[in-house]
Amino acid sequence: MDFSVTVTSSETTPTNATGGKDTSCEKTSPNRWQVLSVVGEIDMATAPRFRQQLLEVINAGHPYVVLDLSQVDFMDSTGLGVLIGAVKRVRSAKGDIRLVQGNSRVAELLEITKLNKAISVFSSVADATHALPETPGHTENMPPTHTEQAQN
Repeated sequence: MDFSVTVTSSETTPTNATGGKDTSCEKTSPNRWQVLSVVGEIDMATAPRFRQQLLEVINAGHPYVVLDLSQVDFMDSTGLGVLIGAVKRVRSAKGDIRLVQGNSRVAELLEITKLNKAISVFSSVADATHALPETPGHTENMPPTHTEQAQN
């Protein structure tokens, strides 16, 4: 049961962790969004590591998170619980979480639980990181892009 996490972005140096099974995460930061790409299964065995990585991103001051679940083969109720907890946390900080799905099993799970109504779901990371917020006035709280920072 191996679980590997690779965290990379322009702000951190790569790190690795182990424990769990067949799941890996990679973090990148395009535009104003932190992207956490997950590969494998999110279940009772891997959800604690998934939660830890997600909370590390959020607690580091990144309330705008895209979870790329396009390579997730399976997710159980424990994984759904991690998603719901993360959504509550970022929204209380006036942030947002967006999902990228590619697997029909994950899409079906999101549809059955109606989470696809509560969380914006996209077909690609590019779509998720470039789409405008759905909440009117939500852009006021979004961090500046690299271009906006350079202009100031």
